[in-house]
Amino acid sequence: MRKLIFIISFTIASLSGSLSLAQGWSTYVNARYGATAEVPPGFEPAGPEANNSDGMIFRTPSGGFLTIYGADVPGRDFEAKVHQMIENETSYNGWPIASSTITPDWAEYGGKAGSRQLRVRVLSACNGKHVVVMRFDFPGSMARDVERVARSLTAGSARSC
Repeated sequence: MRKLIFIISFTIASLSGSLSLAQGWSTYVNARYGATAEVPPGFEPAGPEANNSDGMIFRTPSGGFLTIYGADVPGRDFEAKVHQMIENETSYNGWPIASSTITPDWAEYGGKAGSRQLRVRVLSACNGKHVVVMRFDFPGSMARDVERVARSLTAGSARSC
């Protein structure tokens, strides 16, 4: 009986801990491209959704930026699109990309500059016609949030398919 009470107490404590971790998180859904991802507490829209409905930028007072968006893939060449995105990060944004993984359906790349980190997750969507992207530019202290956001990125139904 004491063991049963302990198990029930432990289960309730675990559930309430999970619920408190979920508090404050929201979900952003982009109808045009079907990009969906969780947004951590403290991230506020940096402005309205883009006029062309490509996506949205969120930011924190501590300097974290989260961009969730979709884009067209010319020629349905996912790998070329990801390489173009990486090239843009290095030449235009100045990020030293230290790691990348590209598969036929998804890609991730990232780098570090001083105390800031970049993590980008890209999913192929609409049978290769589009990509959905999570781009997280953050201070190192937000690494745990980045993992949750990256895992939450999905390519759902989209108007543009």
